[in-house]
Amino acid sequence: MGDVAELRVLADLLTDTIGPSVTASQYYPLTDQWLVTFDQTTTLLDVTGFTIAGQFGSVILPGGTIVLEPGPSVTKSFQLDTVTAAAVEAIIADGDMYPALTAGAVQDDNGNDNVALTAPGQVVIGVITTAMAIDGNIQTAEWDQAYSLADSNDSAWTASNEIDRLLAHWDETFLYLAIDGQVNANSWLLYIDVDPDGANGEADLTAIDAWERGASFTAPGFAADFQYGCYQHQSTFDGDGFWEILSPTTSQDRSGEITSAFDSFHNFGDNSGSELAIPWHTLYGLGEGQVPTGARISLVAAVTWDPDPDGELGGDSAPSNVAAALPTLDNVWTLTVDADNDGLPDVDDASAVPALPAASARLLPNSPNPFNPTTTIAYEIGGATASAVKLVIFDVRGRHIATLVDGPVEPGRHQILWTGRDQAGLPVASGTYFSQLQWRGQASTRPLSLVK
Repeated sequence: MGDVAELRVLADLLTDTIGPSVTASQYYPLTDQWLVTFDQTTTLLDVTGFTIAGQFGSVILPGGTIVLEPGPSVTKSFQLDTVTAAAVEAIIADGDMYPALTAGAVQDDNGNDNVALTAPGQVVIGVITTAMAIDGNIQTAEWDQAYSLADSNDSAWTASNEIDRLLAHWDETFLYLAIDGQVNANSWLLYIDVDPDGANGEADLTAIDAWERGASFTAPGFAADFQYGCYQHQSTFDGDGFWEILSPTTSQDRSGEITSAFDSFHNFGDNSGSELAIPWHTLYGLGEGQVPTGARISLVAAVTWDPDPDGELGGDSAPSNVAAALPTLDNVWTLTVDADNDGLPDVDDASAVPALPAASARLLPNSPNPFNPTTTIAYEIGGATASAVKLVIFDVRGRHIATLVDGPVEPGRHQILWTGRDQAGLPVASGTYFSQLQWRGQASTRPLSLVK
Protein backbone atom coordinates (compact mmCIF):
# COMPACT_ATOMS: atom_id res chain seq x y z
CA MET A 1 0.00 0.00 0.00
CA GLY A 2 2.89 2.35 0.63
CA ASP A 3 2.65 5.36 2.89
CA VAL A 4 -0.87 6.59 3.72
CA ALA A 5 -0.73 10.16 4.98
CA GLU A 6 -4.12 9.97 6.66
CA LEU A 7 -3.12 6.92 8.68
CA ARG A 8 0.13 8.57 9.71
CA VAL A 9 -1.80 11.58 11.03
CA LEU A 10 -4.12 9.29 12.99
CA ALA A 11 -1.17 7.35 14.40
CA ASP A 12 0.45 10.56 15.61
CA LEU A 13 -2.76 11.41 17.46
CA LEU A 14 -2.86 8.12 19.37
CA THR A 15 -2.07 8.49 23.07
CA ASP A 16 -1.91 6.08 25.99
CA THR A 17 -4.70 6.87 28.44
CA ILE A 18 -4.88 3.56 30.34
CA GLY A 19 -3.25 3.48 33.75
CA PRO A 20 -1.59 0.52 35.51
CA SER A 21 -3.63 -2.44 36.76
CA VAL A 22 -2.72 -5.04 39.40
CA THR A 23 -2.17 -8.52 37.96
CA ALA A 24 -0.79 -10.49 40.95
CA SER A 25 0.16 -10.15 44.61
CA GLN A 26 2.00 -12.26 47.19
CA TYR A 27 2.71 -12.00 50.90
CA TYR A 28 5.77 -13.62 52.52
CA PRO A 29 5.15 -14.16 56.25
CA LEU A 30 8.72 -15.36 56.90
CA THR A 31 10.23 -12.09 55.65
CA ASP A 32 7.31 -9.65 56.14
CA GLN A 33 7.32 -8.65 52.47
CA TRP A 34 4.31 -7.78 50.31
CA LEU A 35 4.64 -7.81 46.52
CA VAL A 36 2.21 -6.18 44.09
CA THR A 37 2.71 -6.76 40.34
CA PHE A 38 1.26 -4.49 37.66
CA ASP A 39 0.66 -4.93 33.93
CA GLN A 40 3.23 -2.25 33.07
CA THR A 41 6.14 -0.33 34.53
CA THR A 42 4.99 1.99 37.32
CA THR A 43 6.33 4.75 39.52
CA LEU A 44 5.16 4.85 43.13
CA LEU A 45 3.37 8.06 44.11
CA ASP A 46 1.73 7.23 47.45
CA VAL A 47 2.65 4.22 49.58
CA THR A 48 -0.35 4.91 51.85
CA GLY A 49 -2.57 4.24 48.85
CA PHE A 50 -1.87 0.49 49.27
CA THR A 51 -4.04 -1.65 51.55
CA ILE A 52 -4.14 -5.35 52.43
CA ALA A 53 -7.79 -6.18 52.97
CA GLY A 54 -9.18 -9.28 54.67
CA GLN A 55 -12.60 -10.57 55.57
CA PHE A 56 -12.71 -8.88 58.97
CA GLY A 57 -10.09 -6.16 58.72
CA SER A 58 -7.61 -4.25 56.61
CA VAL A 59 -4.14 -2.79 56.95
CA ILE A 60 -3.07 0.45 55.25
CA LEU A 61 0.67 0.75 54.64
CA PRO A 62 2.27 3.47 56.78
CA GLY A 63 3.95 6.37 55.03
CA GLY A 64 7.41 5.23 56.12
CA THR A 65 7.12 1.73 54.61
CA ILE A 66 10.34 0.71 52.84
CA VAL A 67 9.97 0.14 49.07
CA LEU A 68 12.63 -2.23 47.72
CA GLU A 69 12.46 -0.92 44.12
CA PRO A 70 13.60 2.72 44.21
CA GLY A 71 12.71 3.47 40.58
CA PRO A 72 10.10 2.54 37.96
CA SER A 73 9.32 -1.19 38.00
CA VAL A 74 6.59 -3.71 37.23
CA THR A 75 6.57 -5.07 40.79
CA LYS A 76 6.44 -3.02 43.97
CA SER A 77 7.95 -4.84 46.96
CA PHE A 78 7.16 -3.48 50.42
CA GLN A 79 9.22 -4.38 53.49
CA LEU A 80 6.69 -4.17 56.32
CA ASP A 81 7.68 -3.05 59.79
CA THR A 82 7.05 -5.38 62.73
CA VAL A 83 3.78 -3.77 63.80
CA THR A 84 2.32 -3.70 60.27
CA ALA A 85 3.39 -7.30 59.59
CA ALA A 86 1.80 -8.49 62.83
CA ALA A 87 -1.44 -6.75 61.86
CA VAL A 88 -1.41 -8.42 58.43
CA GLU A 89 -0.68 -11.88 59.81
CA ALA A 90 -3.45 -11.49 62.36
CA ILE A 91 -6.01 -11.36 59.52
CA ILE A 92 -4.49 -14.19 57.46
CA ALA A 93 -6.40 -16.84 59.41
CA ASP A 94 -9.73 -15.13 58.67
CA GLY A 95 -9.73 -16.05 54.97
CA ASP A 96 -8.50 -14.66 51.67
CA MET A 97 -6.65 -11.34 51.52
CA TYR A 98 -6.91 -8.86 48.64
CA PRO A 99 -4.92 -5.82 47.48
CA ALA A 100 -6.74 -2.47 47.47
CA LEU A 101 -5.39 0.75 45.96
CA THR A 102 -6.57 4.34 45.98
CA ALA A 103 -6.62 6.15 42.65
CA GLY A 104 -3.24 7.71 41.87
CA ALA A 105 -1.17 5.43 44.12
CA VAL A 106 1.06 4.64 41.11
CA GLN A 107 1.60 6.08 37.65
CA ASP A 108 2.81 4.60 34.37
CA ASP A 109 5.58 5.93 32.10
CA ASN A 110 3.09 8.13 30.23
CA GLY A 111 1.75 9.82 33.34
CA ASN A 112 -1.47 7.79 33.64
CA ASP A 113 -2.61 7.09 37.20
CA ASN A 114 -4.10 3.80 38.30
CA VAL A 115 -7.83 3.69 38.92
CA ALA A 116 -9.05 2.76 42.40
CA LEU A 117 -8.96 -0.97 43.19
CA THR A 118 -11.41 -2.14 45.82
CA ALA A 119 -11.45 -5.41 47.76
CA PRO A 120 -12.52 -8.11 47.42
CA GLY A 121 -11.47 -8.23 43.77
CA GLN A 122 -10.19 -10.66 41.17
CA VAL A 123 -6.63 -10.68 42.55
CA VAL A 124 -6.08 -12.74 45.72
CA ILE A 125 -2.91 -12.20 47.77
CA GLY A 126 -1.07 -15.52 47.80
CA VAL A 127 0.67 -16.51 51.04
CA ILE A 128 4.17 -17.79 50.12
CA THR A 129 6.30 -19.80 52.54
CA THR A 130 9.78 -19.19 51.16
CA ALA A 131 12.11 -17.02 53.21
CA MET A 132 12.92 -15.03 50.07
CA ALA A 133 10.68 -13.36 47.53
CA ILE A 134 11.10 -15.56 44.45
CA ASP A 135 10.32 -12.94 41.81
CA GLY A 136 13.37 -12.64 39.55
CA ASN A 137 14.46 -9.51 41.43
CA ILE A 138 17.78 -10.29 43.10
CA GLN A 139 17.57 -7.80 45.94
CA THR A 140 20.69 -7.09 47.98
CA ALA A 141 18.70 -7.07 51.22
CA GLU A 142 17.51 -10.62 50.56
CA TRP A 143 20.77 -12.15 49.37
CA ASP A 144 23.28 -10.27 51.55
CA GLN A 145 23.84 -13.36 53.73
CA ALA A 146 24.11 -15.73 50.77
CA TYR A 147 27.17 -17.44 49.38
CA SER A 148 28.19 -15.59 46.24
CA LEU A 149 30.38 -16.54 43.30
CA ALA A 150 31.25 -13.50 41.16
CA ASP A 151 31.95 -13.96 37.47
CA SER A 152 34.00 -11.40 35.55
CA ASN A 153 32.65 -9.58 32.50
CA ASP A 154 34.08 -12.15 30.15
CA SER A 155 31.23 -13.12 27.83
CA ALA A 156 32.51 -14.25 24.43
CA TRP A 157 29.27 -12.92 22.91
CA THR A 158 27.97 -9.53 24.06
CA ALA A 159 27.59 -7.63 27.31
CA SER A 160 23.85 -8.35 27.15
CA ASN A 161 24.54 -12.10 27.38
CA GLU A 162 26.43 -12.26 30.63
CA ILE A 163 26.25 -14.15 33.93
CA ASP A 164 27.44 -11.85 36.72
CA ARG A 165 27.04 -14.06 39.80
CA LEU A 166 25.77 -17.32 41.18
CA LEU A 167 24.15 -17.11 44.62
CA ALA A 168 23.25 -19.84 47.11
CA HIS A 169 21.49 -19.73 50.45
CA TRP A 170 19.37 -22.16 52.46
CA ASP A 171 17.14 -22.64 55.44
CA GLU A 172 15.67 -25.76 57.06
CA THR A 173 13.19 -26.24 54.19
CA PHE A 174 14.63 -24.82 50.96
CA LEU A 175 17.83 -24.46 48.98
CA TYR A 176 17.74 -20.98 47.40
CA LEU A 177 19.70 -20.41 44.18
CA ALA A 178 19.99 -17.40 41.89
CA ILE A 179 21.60 -16.61 38.57
CA ASP A 180 22.35 -12.89 38.47
CA GLY A 181 22.77 -11.54 34.95
CA GLN A 182 21.00 -10.92 31.67
CA VAL A 183 20.54 -12.66 28.35
CA ASN A 184 18.83 -11.35 25.25
CA ALA A 185 17.08 -13.70 22.79
CA ASN A 186 18.93 -16.61 24.39
CA SER A 187 18.69 -18.80 27.50
CA TRP A 188 20.73 -20.08 30.41
CA LEU A 189 20.99 -23.35 32.24
CA LEU A 190 22.03 -24.26 35.76
CA TYR A 191 23.37 -27.75 36.53
CA ILE A 192 23.32 -29.18 40.08
CA ASP A 193 25.23 -32.14 41.51
CA VAL A 194 23.80 -33.03 44.93
CA ASP A 195 26.47 -35.64 45.71
CA PRO A 196 29.84 -34.46 44.33
CA ASP A 197 32.25 -37.39 43.85
CA GLY A 198 29.25 -39.71 44.27
CA ALA A 199 27.93 -42.39 41.96
CA ASN A 200 24.76 -40.59 40.89
CA GLY A 201 24.27 -38.13 38.04
CA GLU A 202 25.49 -37.83 34.45
CA ALA A 203 28.58 -36.20 32.97
CA ASP A 204 27.40 -36.34 29.36
CA LEU A 205 24.11 -34.62 28.51
CA THR A 206 24.61 -34.41 24.75
CA ALA A 207 21.58 -36.66 24.18
CA ILE A 208 19.34 -35.66 27.10
CA ASP A 209 15.63 -35.33 26.26
CA ALA A 210 15.12 -31.93 27.96
CA TRP A 211 17.26 -28.86 27.31
CA GLU A 212 19.81 -30.71 25.21
CA ARG A 213 22.46 -28.07 24.65
CA GLY A 214 25.54 -30.17 24.05
CA ALA A 215 26.66 -30.05 27.68
CA SER A 216 29.36 -32.35 28.98
CA PHE A 217 31.33 -32.06 32.21
CA THR A 218 35.01 -32.72 32.82
CA ALA A 219 35.29 -31.08 36.26
CA PRO A 220 36.56 -33.80 38.63
CA GLY A 221 33.75 -35.53 40.54
CA PHE A 222 30.92 -33.58 38.88
CA ALA A 223 27.87 -35.36 37.45
CA ALA A 224 24.62 -33.43 37.04
CA ASP A 225 21.64 -34.71 39.03
CA PHE A 226 19.32 -31.79 38.16
CA GLN A 227 19.13 -29.05 35.58
CA TYR A 228 17.26 -25.75 35.49
CA GLY A 229 16.61 -24.13 32.11
CA CYS A 230 15.27 -20.63 31.44
CA TYR A 231 14.14 -19.58 27.94
CA GLN A 232 14.44 -15.78 27.62
CA HIS A 233 13.55 -14.33 24.24
CA GLN A 234 11.64 -11.32 25.55
CA SER A 235 8.41 -12.86 24.28
CA THR A 236 5.16 -14.37 25.50
CA PHE A 237 6.73 -17.82 25.04
CA ASP A 238 9.40 -17.30 27.70
CA GLY A 239 9.47 -19.90 30.47
CA ASP A 240 11.59 -21.95 32.83
CA GLY A 241 11.60 -25.44 34.32
CA PHE A 242 13.43 -27.89 36.56
CA TRP A 243 14.32 -31.47 35.64
CA GLU A 244 15.88 -34.44 37.40
CA ILE A 245 18.46 -36.27 35.27
CA LEU A 246 17.56 -39.98 35.23
CA SER A 247 20.01 -41.24 32.59
CA PRO A 248 22.16 -39.82 29.78
CA THR A 249 19.04 -39.61 27.61
CA THR A 250 16.06 -39.25 29.97
CA SER A 251 14.84 -36.74 32.55
CA GLN A 252 11.82 -36.16 34.77
CA ASP A 253 10.10 -32.77 34.90
CA ARG A 254 9.91 -31.72 38.56
CA SER A 255 9.12 -28.06 37.96
CA GLY A 256 5.94 -28.33 40.02
CA GLU A 257 7.92 -29.07 43.19
CA ILE A 258 9.97 -25.87 43.21
CA THR A 259 9.24 -22.15 43.27
CA SER A 260 11.01 -20.18 40.54
CA ALA A 261 10.84 -16.84 38.76
CA PHE A 262 12.86 -15.00 36.12
CA ASP A 263 12.99 -11.52 34.62
CA SER A 264 13.57 -11.96 30.90
CA PHE A 265 12.32 -8.44 30.12
CA HIS A 266 14.90 -6.99 32.55
CA ASN A 267 12.29 -5.00 34.46
CA PHE A 268 14.59 -5.06 37.49
CA GLY A 269 17.61 -3.75 35.57
CA ASP A 270 20.94 -4.87 37.00
CA ASN A 271 19.08 -6.90 39.64
CA SER A 272 17.31 -9.11 37.11
CA GLY A 273 17.90 -12.86 36.92
CA SER A 274 16.50 -16.25 37.88
CA GLU A 275 15.61 -17.20 41.46
CA LEU A 276 14.77 -20.71 42.70
CA ALA A 277 13.58 -22.21 45.98
CA ILE A 278 14.08 -26.00 45.91
CA PRO A 279 12.84 -28.17 48.80
CA TRP A 280 15.52 -30.40 50.29
CA HIS A 281 13.13 -33.31 49.89
CA THR A 282 13.07 -32.74 46.12
CA LEU A 283 16.86 -32.95 45.99
CA TYR A 284 17.41 -35.89 48.35
CA GLY A 285 14.07 -37.61 48.97
CA LEU A 286 14.77 -37.98 52.69
CA GLY A 287 11.90 -35.88 54.04
CA GLU A 288 11.60 -32.14 54.60
CA GLY A 289 14.75 -30.59 55.99
CA GLN A 290 16.74 -33.83 55.78
CA VAL A 291 20.04 -34.09 53.89
CA PRO A 292 22.71 -36.81 53.74
CA THR A 293 25.35 -36.61 56.44
CA GLY A 294 28.07 -34.22 55.30
CA ALA A 295 26.03 -33.16 52.26
CA ARG A 296 27.66 -30.96 49.61
CA ILE A 297 26.34 -29.46 46.37
CA SER A 298 28.16 -28.39 43.20
CA LEU A 299 26.83 -25.82 40.72
CA VAL A 300 27.68 -24.50 37.27
CA ALA A 301 25.66 -22.28 34.92
CA ALA A 302 26.07 -21.37 31.27
CA VAL A 303 24.42 -19.25 28.60
CA THR A 304 23.04 -21.01 25.53
CA TRP A 305 21.80 -19.92 22.15
CA ASP A 306 18.60 -21.28 20.65
CA PRO A 307 16.67 -22.89 19.00
CA ASP A 308 16.91 -26.51 19.98
CA PRO A 309 18.28 -28.86 18.71
CA ASP A 310 20.95 -26.67 17.10
CA GLY A 311 21.70 -24.47 20.10
CA GLU A 312 24.69 -25.16 22.31
CA LEU A 313 26.14 -23.73 25.49
CA GLY A 314 28.32 -20.76 24.65
CA GLY A 315 29.23 -17.19 25.42
CA ASP A 316 29.62 -17.35 29.19
CA SER A 317 29.67 -19.75 32.13
CA ALA A 318 29.99 -19.40 35.90
CA PRO A 319 32.36 -20.37 37.24
CA SER A 320 34.43 -19.73 34.13
CA ASN A 321 36.10 -22.65 32.45
CA VAL A 322 39.74 -23.32 33.29
CA ALA A 323 40.81 -24.68 29.91
CA ALA A 324 37.86 -26.26 28.11
CA ALA A 325 35.70 -24.55 25.48
CA LEU A 326 31.92 -24.48 25.74
CA PRO A 327 29.73 -26.51 25.52
CA THR A 328 32.17 -28.55 27.68
CA LEU A 329 32.30 -27.38 31.31
CA ASP A 330 35.46 -28.07 33.33
CA ASN A 331 34.89 -25.96 36.46
CA VAL A 332 32.20 -25.99 39.17
CA TRP A 333 31.37 -24.26 42.47
CA THR A 334 31.07 -26.56 45.50
CA LEU A 335 29.44 -25.72 48.83
CA THR A 336 29.15 -27.73 52.04
CA VAL A 337 25.59 -27.89 53.32
CA ASP A 338 26.09 -30.08 56.41
CA ALA A 339 29.53 -29.34 57.85
CA ASP A 340 28.63 -30.66 61.32
CA ASN A 341 27.47 -34.04 59.92
CA ASP A 342 24.09 -34.10 61.68
CA GLY A 343 22.00 -34.79 58.57
CA LEU A 344 20.44 -31.31 58.63
CA PRO A 345 21.31 -28.11 56.73
CA ASP A 346 23.67 -26.21 58.99
CA VAL A 347 21.26 -23.32 59.54
CA ASP A 348 18.98 -25.76 61.37
CA ASP A 349 21.69 -26.85 63.81
CA ALA A 350 19.99 -26.72 67.24
CA SER A 351 23.29 -25.84 68.92
CA ALA A 352 23.44 -22.69 66.79
CA VAL A 353 19.96 -21.45 67.76
CA PRO A 354 20.46 -18.37 69.98
CA ALA A 355 18.86 -18.07 73.37
CA LEU A 356 15.33 -16.68 73.29
CA PRO A 357 15.17 -12.99 74.30
CA ALA A 358 12.84 -12.32 77.21
CA ALA A 359 10.43 -10.16 75.18
CA SER A 360 9.85 -12.56 72.28
CA ALA A 361 8.41 -15.87 71.19
CA ARG A 362 9.68 -18.43 68.67
CA LEU A 363 7.92 -20.98 66.49
CA LEU A 364 10.16 -23.97 65.77
CA PRO A 365 10.03 -26.44 62.84
CA ASN A 366 7.43 -29.18 63.21
CA SER A 367 8.53 -32.81 63.23
CA PRO A 368 8.16 -34.91 61.21
CA ASN A 369 7.65 -32.81 58.10
CA PRO A 370 6.30 -34.03 55.70
CA PHE A 371 3.96 -35.99 57.98
CA ASN A 372 1.07 -38.45 57.93
CA PRO A 373 -1.15 -38.28 59.86
CA THR A 374 0.32 -36.42 62.86
CA THR A 375 3.12 -33.94 63.53
CA THR A 376 4.47 -32.22 66.63
CA ILE A 377 4.69 -28.42 66.63
CA ALA A 378 7.15 -26.84 69.08
CA TYR A 379 7.28 -23.24 70.23
CA GLU A 380 9.02 -21.12 72.87
CA ILE A 381 7.59 -18.28 74.95
CA GLY A 382 9.76 -15.65 76.65
CA GLY A 383 9.05 -13.53 79.68
CA ALA A 384 8.67 -14.22 83.39
CA THR A 385 4.93 -14.88 83.68
CA ALA A 386 2.19 -16.62 81.71
CA SER A 387 0.94 -14.73 78.65
CA ALA A 388 -1.81 -15.14 76.05
CA VAL A 389 -0.77 -17.35 73.13
CA LYS A 390 -2.62 -18.46 70.02
CA LEU A 391 -1.39 -21.24 67.73
CA VAL A 392 -3.47 -21.76 64.58
CA ILE A 393 -3.32 -23.79 61.37
CA PHE A 394 -4.36 -22.32 58.02
CA ASP A 395 -4.10 -23.41 54.39
CA VAL A 396 -2.36 -21.87 51.37
CA ARG A 397 -5.37 -19.63 50.68
CA GLY A 398 -5.20 -18.22 54.21
CA ARG A 399 -8.32 -20.06 55.38
CA HIS A 400 -8.52 -21.06 59.05
CA ILE A 401 -8.23 -24.84 59.57
CA ALA A 402 -7.80 -25.35 63.30
CA THR A 403 -6.85 -23.60 66.53
CA LEU A 404 -4.44 -25.67 68.63
CA VAL A 405 -3.69 -23.22 71.46
CA ASP A 406 -5.72 -20.23 72.63
CA GLY A 407 -5.06 -19.05 76.15
CA PRO A 408 -2.39 -18.30 78.77
CA VAL A 409 0.89 -20.22 78.42
CA GLU A 410 3.83 -20.31 80.84
CA PRO A 411 7.31 -19.21 79.64
CA GLY A 412 9.53 -21.92 78.16
CA ARG A 413 9.40 -24.52 75.39
CA HIS A 414 6.11 -26.27 74.58
CA GLN A 415 4.95 -28.94 72.16
CA ILE A 416 1.54 -29.82 70.78
CA LEU A 417 0.40 -32.58 68.46
CA TRP A 418 -1.61 -31.75 65.34
CA THR A 419 -3.51 -34.77 64.06
CA GLY A 420 -4.15 -33.39 60.58
CA ARG A 421 -7.78 -32.55 61.38
CA ASP A 422 -9.75 -29.33 61.09
CA GLN A 423 -11.67 -27.52 63.82
CA ALA A 424 -14.64 -29.86 63.30
CA GLY A 425 -12.45 -32.93 63.78
CA LEU A 426 -12.48 -33.94 60.10
CA PRO A 427 -9.28 -35.10 58.33
CA VAL A 428 -7.86 -32.47 55.96
CA ALA A 429 -6.60 -33.21 52.46
CA SER A 430 -2.95 -33.65 51.49
CA GLY A 431 -1.14 -30.40 50.82
CA THR A 432 0.76 -27.50 52.32
CA TYR A 433 -0.48 -25.88 55.51
CA PHE A 434 0.93 -23.27 57.88
CA SER A 435 1.28 -23.08 61.63
CA GLN A 436 1.14 -19.54 63.03
CA LEU A 437 2.15 -18.48 66.53
CA GLN A 438 0.54 -15.24 67.76
CA TRP A 439 1.89 -13.57 70.91
CA ARG A 440 1.73 -9.94 72.12
CA GLY A 441 1.01 -8.55 68.65
CA GLN A 442 3.74 -10.64 67.03
CA ALA A 443 3.08 -13.44 64.53
CA SER A 444 5.44 -16.04 63.08
CA THR A 445 4.58 -18.69 60.51
CA ARG A 446 6.05 -21.99 59.30
CA PRO A 447 5.01 -24.40 56.52
CA LEU A 448 3.76 -27.94 57.16
CA SER A 449 3.37 -30.61 54.49
CA LEU A 450 0.73 -33.34 54.87
CA VAL A 451 1.35 -36.29 52.52
CA LYS A 452 -1.09 -39.19 52.27
